[in-house]
Amino acid sequence: MLRYADEENNVYFGTGRIGSGKSWAIAQIIVMLFMLGQIVVVFDVSGSYTKEKLLKMLPAEVVEKLFKFINIGVGKDPVPVDLGSLRGCESLPDKKRAIYSVLRAATGAIDKSTSRKLKGFLSDYLKDKDFSIDLNDLCSELEQAGAFGAEIADRIESVLADIREVGYDEQTWEDLFLQGRKIIIIGLGNEVGDSTHQLLDMLVGSLFNWQMNHDSGFLSIVIDELVDQDFSTGSPLQTIVKQGRKFHTALIGATQDYYNQGSSSLDTMKQANIKSFCRPGKSEDHVAQKLGYRDAIDAGFNKFKAGDTILELDAYNKETGENEALTLNGRVVNFVETPLYEKFKELYGCY
Repeated sequence: MLRYADEENNVYFGTGRIGSGKSWAIAQIIVMLFMLGQIVVVFDVSGSYTKEKLLKMLPAEVVEKLFKFINIGVGKDPVPVDLGSLRGCESLPDKKRAIYSVLRAATGAIDKSTSRKLKGFLSDYLKDKDFSIDLNDLCSELEQAGAFGAEIADRIESVLADIREVGYDEQTWEDLFLQGRKIIIIGLGNEVGDSTHQLLDMLVGSLFNWQMNHDSGFLSIVIDELVDQDFSTGSPLQTIVKQGRKFHTALIGATQDYYNQGSSSLDTMKQANIKSFCRPGKSEDHVAQKLGYRDAIDAGFNKFKAGDTILELDAYNKETGENEALTLNGRVVNFVETPLYEKFKELYGCY
């Protein structure tokens, strides 16, 4: 992650086949970002960042000291925050934005007319609410609000049923972060049925809304495998890509194939400020040609080991004062080879 003064390339998109080093590279990056003072929240949907796997990527003392693991599921951990919380919302517009972002993540794409009606409904529903709302009660009220409300209620009912089943902690993101400053790993897996991605998007929407209200430092949101995420207009993830820099929020995402016609999420992530190519999966010749090489062999993909990457990015030139398009072929730095590891050992007494 390249930073000059307070400006930062805020969207990182890593691609590469299984075993190509995507997860290893992001593990090194997030620890460095954390040691630079950022809040880091990882949404793990593929099991790439379990404690067991991180112990293979980072020193044991780093994993023990710097990571907090939350595994959502029946019989496991509850949803870590109250998605209906209004704490920190000082005005009705703040409350509307907080709840709308959660509902919008649960519904998927909606048209402008439905969006206006939903915002109008929330204006009435939230005007006498202070600390928190019950999403199930909200869903019941929506069912009585005409055709648009019944449609929204129908869309979100399945994920609310999952949330009821696993439960949630009655706290805000700030409460979670104050429990002990650590990198938060939220494991979603398949423990919340078919609504896994709805819940992920709801959590991301809630987290970004918290950041917009606080914005006291940098926040990095990591999604280990972008599969069928909602990047439609007005969705939390699309909003972060478009406006995240304004609120010091970075999105770090990864997936196996850069060229995947079946995933609309990739079209949005291809706007990333930094694109990282480990050994490609499909279409490796096409990827190589995009980067200016003749083919995959010319790019050296056949010789890549974990950590090797080609970066395509816009980098700030301090001499000209402008961004310049660059392609860099190199290797992700191992955290233990950086001065930040020495800083970690000093701060945490690990020698």
